[in-house]
Amino acid sequence: MTQSGSKHDRFMQEVLKLARAALAEGGPPLAALVRQGDRIAARAHALPDADELRQHPELMAMESAGEAARGGSLYAAVEPCAMCFAAAALMGVREVIYAVPDPRQGGFHTLIPIGDLAERSPAGVGGILRQEALALLRQFVDQHPKSPRAPHLRKLLDDTPLPPDPRGLPREGKG
Repeated sequence: MTQSGSKHDRFMQEVLKLARAALAEGGPPLAALVRQGDRIAARAHALPDADELRQHPELMAMESAGEAARGGSLYAAVEPCAMCFAAAALMGVREVIYAVPDPRQGGFHTLIPIGDLAERSPAGVGGILRQEALALLRQFVDQHPKSPRAPHLRKLLDDTPLPPDPRGLPREGKG
């Protein structure tokens, strides 16, 4: 179900299009883009056989965007992991918008910003087009139950309400 009226819908729809492309190629439906103003500066999606550590679409999109990431917005199908969240902070990303929260490994839930990183941490908005993203994750888990990614992605399919942001930031999306 689409949350209508969100200022982030247009860009999250693009992320989900990239996630569908990843799924069609046999990879997990993980994708990201960097937005600078009304322009998409870079896009990336997971690849089926890529090196696990370097496959994070968030890192690929930010690297491709270069300086355009500074002050921009990072959109992702799943809440970026602590590594990607820290990279976004260090690159000067202003906000991170994601569809599916990841309370076990997501950067907003697991990374404790300290020192300089605390000052640079981007704002976050979770749950944008969440149900559409969950459907893609469910499709991947059903089609690739033996994938090394399946156990973690299966845990994200739990349809409990979004957990509160540990820093007290508002959660915009619900569905």
